[in-house]
Amino acid sequence: MSARCTAVFGMLLAACASGEGQSPSAFERGAGEARVVLGPDGFGTLDGQRMPFEAIVLRLRHRTRALGLDAMHRFVVAVGQQQGVTDEVAVRRMQIDLDRLLQQLDIMEVEQVELLGGVAR
Repeated sequence: MSARCTAVFGMLLAACASGEGQSPSAFERGAGEARVVLGPDGFGTLDGQRMPFEAIVLRLRHRTRALGLDAMHRFVVAVGQQQGVTDEVAVRRMQIDLDRLLQQLDIMEVEQVELLGGVAR
């Protein structure tokens, strides 16, 4: 994992843990959410719809641009990886895509990223 992704991931965990009276997994979902599951083949799903990785990023970019600044603080992106993948090359591909997605979410200024079960870190 790149140093930038490690820093982003650390900031996300720290931000979640610092919320007063909230558990580390509590997210404010008032502006909606998106669910991304990355696959081993350069594709994934965004809210259940299968598409190439780049299309996922593009659609997330369009969604976040449509939100106001206040709404951006209440928008959650849940990110996971396809379960049951055992091929080392495929697992590495999903990890690379996960790192790229986290970088792009940082650029989009998405503040709430929920890592779904099964994400290798």
